[in-house]
Amino acid sequence: MQDIVNSPLFVVVSGFADIIIAIVFIAVLVYVLRIVHNLQVISKIAKDETEKIVKDIEKARLDIKDGVDLTKKQIGVLVSGLAAQKMVKFFMSAARANRTTGAKTGRKKSS
Repeated sequence: MQDIVNSPLFVVVSGFADIIIAIVFIAVLVYVLRIVHNLQVISKIAKDETEKIVKDIEKARLDIKDGVDLTKKQIGVLVSGLAAQKMVKFFMSAARANRTTGAKTGRKKSS
């Protein structure tokens, strides 16, 4: 066993093996570092885009809320206008009915 360990061939072969293992380890380490860097870049992009989406959704929510408030106001004006229109029609029809039927109002006619 001592002969194999002391032989120059064993030292040369084990030296080359150590060098090859170190090169493979460094190559793997370089690929891992590239992958980690790419993941950091992708993570930053995803974070930025997520923040933009959140801002857009908040803006859309406010726009929708403003639109709903405006629509409520418009509907309120429309409904109040229709209510006023119905009241005018009601009173006009009641006045016409009194004139045509000669309904007594309880007042005495003055001659």
